[in-house]
Amino acid sequence: LSPEEKAKHIKRAAKRAIMIGDGANDGPAFQAARVGIGLRGGAEQLLSVSDAYIQSGSIPDLLRLLNAAYRVRTRLHLSYTFAVAYNLAAGAAAVFGLISPLLAAILMPLSSLTVMTLAFLAKPYSDEHITHK
Repeated sequence: LSPEEKAKHIKRAAKRAIMIGDGANDGPAFQAARVGIGLRGGAEQLLSVSDAYIQSGSIPDLLRLLNAAYRVRTRLHLSYTFAVAYNLAAGAAAVFGLISPLLAAILMPLSSLTVMTLAFLAKPYSDEHITHK
């Protein structure tokens, strides 16, 4: 496919498209995609347009990268859901006088601390073959 045809296919795939490529002619498709992943063996121009670059160029490393991204996304959704629920509940309790203003002031920073704790408790992910921008 020509670079323009690749970009058209990516645009038709809507906002969920991931472009994986290894050549300089993948640039327009990378820019059209929501996420661009460059593979080793391609042109160095990919480094400027890709969101991630896999130095090994292997499919198992690509799958590890996608798995790591899924785990991060899941952790973020968990953290956001907790923070919204916690703040709505604590805010409502404070507004309706169910807790004292002092207790509400103490509870609010605990929400942030809990979200940070959730982030720190996540299993670290590192792989020497994957470079993130």
